[in-house]
Amino acid sequence: MFQVASRPAPPHLASNMETHGHYPTQVPSSLQLPRSLQRPTFSEVSRDFIVQLAPELQDVPLEYIRKHLAGQSNEMLAALNLLTLPSSLPRSHLTNTLDVAVRPANPMPSSNAFPTHVLAISSSRSSPSSPTTPTVASFAVQVAAGAAPATLLAALLPVLASSFPSASSIRSSSSSGSVYVSQFTAERLSRLANNLAASAYQQAGAQGALPILMNYAKVVNAFWRNVCALGVFDAELWGVMDLAWEIILGALTIVAQRTGGH
Repeated sequence: MFQVASRPAPPHLASNMETHGHYPTQVPSSLQLPRSLQRPTFSEVSRDFIVQLAPELQDVPLEYIRKHLAGQSNEMLAALNLLTLPSSLPRSHLTNTLDVAVRPANPMPSSNAFPTHVLAISSSRSSPSSPTTPTVASFAVQVAAGAAPATLLAALLPVLASSFPSASSIRSSSSSGSVYVSQFTAERLSRLANNLAASAYQQAGAQGALPILMNYAKVVNAFWRNVCALGVFDAELWGVMDLAWEIILGALTIVAQRTGGH
């Protein structure tokens, strides 16, 4: 995210997972969109796997590890931007290692800030149609501390072939900012939905607004499927997805009502 049938929420997200019913949202039934993005069954990450990657973290609480990684995000992104990483690799010849050039910088990020793996991304929903596979740099401990399935990095190889429900959304979501969902009141959500609907009208007119908004919905839905596949249960991340979904559904409702599609 990824995403899915309705499933119970992880205990530590219970207070952040109320249905966002700030205003009525009636998406036309023909669009077949879920009212909310459901959560998969919560599964805690593997501490043993984290210790296997970083033995020095054996006695460190998981929440402290996550907060420390979040605090290092700017340096990690700076290190990531210094890499000259190929955008894709031959699908038929994925090597176990990959030499990546690092551009000089002053100051230079610490060695711990640089990625440890490269994910060779493919879609689990369709057969490969391209001879190459996109690549995304990744941080082993960050993935292990934030995603439940340890199988993603279990091979401990620098280059890993990985499949996701929506491979195309992985590269566009590899970095994100902080959003505090609680700051968005019902009035502000409604205003954002109206602004999004107006923007869609401005771009494509009355007939093209709905397809534009549906494309936005597909992007969020694809990201949701990937988040579910990875088993990521970050409260803020899920809150951002809920917020985006709420605004898009609100805008879809506005456009559908104006065009008589309800």
